[in-house]
Amino acid sequence: SLGDSHPSYVTVSNNLAEFYKEKGKFKNAEALYEAVVTTLTVSVGPDHPDTMAAVSPISIGVRIFSVIRG
Repeated sequence: SLGDSHPSYVTVSNNLAEFYKEKGKFKNAEALYEAVVTTLTVSVGPDHPDTMAAVSPISIGVRIFSVIRG
């Protein structure tokens, strides 16, 4: 069975976060991005290129969300 740390699960979670971000559902996107980063940090380490790539959308999403919320 595939767990939440399986690479396919992480990829799908990241893609769903991108979808939520595009639809303006920033809270949903942020929660998924954070879960992806947490999973990658544990499974491959904080300095791994996949982890670093996943961190970028979180910071961008948080900034967009904070601007929208005011």
